[in-house]
Amino acid sequence: MMQSNSMPPELLYSLDREQVYMALLFLIKIQLQRASIYLLLALGSSLFPSLSFLELWKLFVPSIHTRLHNRNINTPTTTTTTMYTSIILTVAALLPTAFAAPSRLPSHYFKRCANETAINSTAPDTAPAVPSCDLSGLSQPASTLAPPGSDLQLVLVALGEGTQNYTCGANLTTAPTAIGAVAQLFDASCALSNDPSAGTKALGSIEESAKSIGAHFFVDTTTPDFDIIGLGNTQAKKVEDCNAPSPTADVKWLRLEAQAQGSTSAVKQIYRLNTVGGLAPGSCEGRAAGDIVTVDYQAQYWIYA
Repeated sequence: MMQSNSMPPELLYSLDREQVYMALLFLIKIQLQRASIYLLLALGSSLFPSLSFLELWKLFVPSIHTRLHNRNINTPTTTTTTMYTSIILTVAALLPTAFAAPSRLPSHYFKRCANETAINSTAPDTAPAVPSCDLSGLSQPASTLAPPGSDLQLVLVALGEGTQNYTCGANLTTAPTAIGAVAQLFDASCALSNDPSAGTKALGSIEESAKSIGAHFFVDTTTPDFDIIGLGNTQAKKVEDCNAPSPTADVKWLRLEAQAQGSTSAVKQIYRLNTVGGLAPGSCEGRAAGDIVTVDYQAQYWIYA
């Protein structure tokens, strides 16, 4: 029997148009690392539809970070040219699919507050009702971080659940080096508004009943990215940090500033607060140089626009 060259419909419609578009956009900008990541995640979601974003990230992305971390600066030009060519050909092949695939993001702008749609629901995304929670009365937990500007408004508090990622260097007796994080984001705005004293662990229960509203990952080892449905994409940089109340158990609290390059949202500042876990081990003993170490963590991301 002759095999058809056309793409099966179930594969076509499991591709995410925004992932492919972002790959095209960043390829044009010669940001090949991020283009490769979006392509891998887009194809991965088609080949492994049962895997979550976090599982796909763990499957594909650590190898990219490892190769980039260990890459020799004297890589032959022919090798680089081959890499460029391969990515360009892959994007060219995916271009028709990008136009045909359904969109993940809704066409309207809204702040997600209540998630009435179950995780496994096949119901289409529709404009939610006006949020019933009021974020104006929420105040950040006490810290030494500079407060948000008076002209900014809290638009979302997201619960992040994922891993802080590290890589081992040549000296295995020292702690591994941070290379970023990856987490799924859930809307904790209403839960926190209804109970401002709720801790991050208590908010973890919303993951069981709420639909993920986006993802947090790193474009490179110093550039965090937040891709949130309804808000858009935000690339940021760390401008300030402070120890968590339990500094020997939890990763630091952060203040991030949005960057114009790579961002499509109106977000200006993001605070990582009330962290739980995520600290690197004290050494890489028992591991090899270049190994990736992942440590589970949770955090609240307070987002201002």
